[in-house]
Amino acid sequence: GFPNQPILEDVAFCERLIKVTTPLLLSPPVVTDARKFIKMGIWRSFVRVLLIILHVEYRLPVLPRTFFQDVR
Repeated sequence: GFPNQPILEDVAFCERLIKVTTPLLLSPPVVTDARKFIKMGIWRSFVRVLLIILHVEYRLPVLPRTFFQDVR
């Protein structure tokens, strides 16, 4: 299951899953809505994703509000 953490729980789940099985590419691909990224701007969106990747790769501490605004 998913760990109890405020953000990036999907990343933590995938890291645990990859230890027990090989990734599988399914078809058709998932398509998401780009409105949030277009509204934020291409470069700002790119930098945000890059920072998230760096935080995950180097296991840097992340404050939940640093990257995500809770919309639930």
